[in-house]
Amino acid sequence: MTFKGTALVALVAALALIAAGCGGSGNDDEATPGTTAAETEASQTDTGMDHGAASAGVESEAVDLRIALGRLFGEHALLAQFATQKGYAGKEDFEAIANALDGNSVDIADAIGSVYGDEARTQFLDGDDMWRAHIGYFVDYTTALAKEDKAGQQKAVENLQAYVGEFSTFLAEATGAPQEAVTEAITEHVNQLKGQIDAWAANDFQTAYPLLREAYGHMFMTSDAVSGAIAEQQGLDDGGVSQGAADLRLTLGRLLGEHTILAIAATQKGYDGEMDFEQIAAALDANSVELAEAIGSVYGEEAKTTFLDGENMWRDHIRFFVEYTTALAKNDEAAQNQAVQNLQAYVGTFSAFLAEATGLPEEALTEGITEHVNQLKGQIDAYAAGDHAEAYELTRQAYHHMWETGTTLSGAIVEQDPESFSG
Repeated sequence: MTFKGTALVALVAALALIAAGCGGSGNDDEATPGTTAAETEASQTDTGMDHGAASAGVESEAVDLRIALGRLFGEHALLAQFATQKGYAGKEDFEAIANALDGNSVDIADAIGSVYGDEARTQFLDGDDMWRAHIGYFVDYTTALAKEDKAGQQKAVENLQAYVGEFSTFLAEATGAPQEAVTEAITEHVNQLKGQIDAWAANDFQTAYPLLREAYGHMFMTSDAVSGAIAEQQGLDDGGVSQGAADLRLTLGRLLGEHTILAIAATQKGYDGEMDFEQIAAALDANSVELAEAIGSVYGEEAKTTFLDGENMWRDHIRFFVEYTTALAKNDEAAQNQAVQNLQAYVGTFSAFLAEATGLPEEALTEGITEHVNQLKGQIDAYAAGDHAEAYELTRQAYHHMWETGTTLSGAIVEQDPESFSG
């Protein structure tokens, strides 16, 4: 089947709508860590600051496509892996995370359809052995694994192999990317997700979580290949954005997005007293170290250390969330209030640090960081109350919000020192 490209403006508009849809209401009212998500509508996509000038050096049609596909493919990888864990364990929130995963699938299909038309969108999403089908095959595999049904596992693996062939052909034909390379990338994705749930089911959490992070990172190599092929095919403008500037934007978005979903999953596991809490906490800390290294690569070792281990800074805010979750599980209102006060202190200290480093307005940074805190707090509050639909809506909003934060920060960094990102 041959697909024809549509106007580039349709692609850019569709991706913007997807981001806005995941980001929520756009309410600019200032929120505080002590309020609920419903009270503050704490789900806006933007960070609350006017970052157009600062981010101009990292935004273009081609770069925006790269970021949008990476963001959605990465979200798919994390949600899919945590969904298989929930399914294997028979968790009550499986349906809610499955719905969130399907929302991500629709967003990816919309992006594909904006370039190649409605027929391609439908085939991508609902064709035989295509996107939704492969998610179903992973559910089948996980169900069979939980039942120790070897025949069922083998059947699911065969179906996943059929998906690799069918989906690789679709992408190669649509984008012009080499089919062999596409097949290899999709096979690796399937193997990583299968390997993660195999290890997790065997209580080999020290293998499962590095695989989970690898699977997330791998999706950005895949999305880079797909977005690069589309950009070349459709003649998307790079807007003069350097490779270094685009890479910085992707790196910060990727790491901040990963932090968000790992932190959310960790609070859920901590609340439930899961056996793998220590290992997911280690994965979250590894992400923290990578973020600190990214900051240090721009601002030096002292800034890296302050970012990571300073009082009321990055590692501290993760600890405050753990303390809040522990207090929530114990119905200890005094400890919950103390944790909220600590998170408020983090918002102030961290906002001042970023403002001094990047030159961005501290008030706007405070608003954006408060948004992040409210979304994560709102998610665990909803999860603890059994409102799983709200919990996963906030999860998706928080993930996409942090990508917008990454765009703002990278734009300010590049504007500060364009020569360092000219290559």
